[in-house]
Amino acid sequence: MNMSTFYPSVSSVAKNKLSVMDHIEILLALRCPHFLISAYDFSHLTNNDKEKINSKIVENNIDLLLDSGMYEKAWSGNAKWDYEKYLETIKKIRYNHVFNFDEYINPTDVPIDEIATSVNESDISNLVPIVHTSKIEDLPSLCVEVASLDNVEMMAIPERELGNGIMEGVYTIIQIREKLKKLEKYTKIHLLGTGNPLSLLIYSAFGVDSFDGLDWCQTVADFDTATLHHSLQLDFFAHQSHYGASRDMSYMVRLFAHNLEFYTQWMEEINKELSQGNIDQMMQYYLPNEIGSKIMKVYHAKSY
Repeated sequence: MNMSTFYPSVSSVAKNKLSVMDHIEILLALRCPHFLISAYDFSHLTNNDKEKINSKIVENNIDLLLDSGMYEKAWSGNAKWDYEKYLETIKKIRYNHVFNFDEYINPTDVPIDEIATSVNESDISNLVPIVHTSKIEDLPSLCVEVASLDNVEMMAIPERELGNGIMEGVYTIIQIREKLKKLEKYTKIHLLGTGNPLSLLIYSAFGVDSFDGLDWCQTVADFDTATLHHSLQLDFFAHQSHYGASRDMSYMVRLFAHNLEFYTQWMEEINKELSQGNIDQMMQYYLPNEIGSKIMKVYHAKSY
């Protein structure tokens, strides 16, 4: 059974007033064992900050996911961020896996040739292809083609490209896993931009291995219901965590610490239920009745 990991994302386009380095400092201070940062954002840090991050990554054995920076490029309108700058940047940071430079977002044609070239001709270590397609029905077959390439141990898919709504997303993941199980090797699936706790629960149950998202620094989590609320509503839930009600920290630090504690416990619970074969009971408890019954029916019918 797969074990799932959530990587808190750091991005310069996060909707709060703290800087990229502020977010990273908080993650480092709280000894978060794994998180994601953007190559684009890392390239814009001072040399001292870059050295500090690399030192802490080694010191604390941090599992770092490095994003390609295309998300930040799109939102900032910075046309100067190109493949050469991407290559130059990733050589300066210690990472575990790095996403490929996916310029072909939402293409007209399936970009298997570009992905194959990126994987087979690149000297980048631990490269994770990001799979895009303009047609959802093509995604399972494309994922198999990508997984069949040499050196591909993990692939990434934007959650928004799985379909419209959670049920379409579930059906797409089922089809992908059904096709992937015919290969001789196991290929990990990472969902990009997935930070909602209920989505983490559902997709983990259907075979997704890891996720990243900005929700941890944009909302506040309710430990009791695994739902997210406006970031200004920490007072409603502060009693649930160790740091939520602390007056020795600023509001934003308390908020982030509260959420990181939640996500740590949430993923631990998901993985415990996965290992014990009780993930269906966890879904039944947390999911709304109507959608929960539909998902449970599909879950018990899956063959992998």
